Amino acid sequence: MTARRSLGSLGIGRRRALAVIGGMLLTIPFRRRAAAEDVAVPISVQIELLARVVKYDRNALARMGATCKVLIVCRDGDNASRQAATHSRTELGKLDDIAGLPVVVTEYRWVDADALRKRCTDDGIGLALLTPGLSDQVAAIAAACVDDDLLTVSLLATDVPAGIVLGFSLESSRPTIVVNLRQARRQNVDFSARLLAIAKVIE
Repeated sequence: MTARRSLGSLGIGRRRALAVIGGMLLTIPFRRRAAAEDVAVPISVQIELLARVVKYDRNALARMGATCKVLIVCRDGDNASRQAATHSRTELGKLDDIAGLPVVVTEYRWVDADALRKRCTDDGIGLALLTPGLSDQVAAIAAACVDDDLLTVSLLATDVPAGIVLGFSLESSRPTIVVNLRQARRQNVDFSARLLAIAKVIE
């Protein structure tokens, strides 16, 4: 794991989050985290950051085509997963675009890693968003997605070292981009040096 650099001059107040990515100041609504969200960084903030981080993936537009298709992966029987999926879908619905492309969101009920990979391949999914409740499946997902053209993101940054490409952690009261660089390369995700310079990078 490489040494972490700060996410620009990112700071969090009770209502606002400020971030600098690639020299661009971002102002993000910081809402109180609902009790049902088992995540360190509020989902609303993660989705706003995600929308901005994706454009620093040099392969994003080629991967997505005409639309950014987002697949929210949730687990039946897991209350936190279902609620996080609902919240994520609401927040994604507020976005005007991701990487300049219209956003199409669908939900997927977890079966297994191979079924997830097939769904992403068949439907041309460019971004798979994992909700809480799937951490025990991350290694299998990472193995199944090798050589795929897919950005995997988890609402739990603790899933990133195990094989998810991207997440957001809360460190010293600041949201931090976390990137699994090895898995990113395996899944044809090519983040710019500007993005990696302000991320916590796991080799």
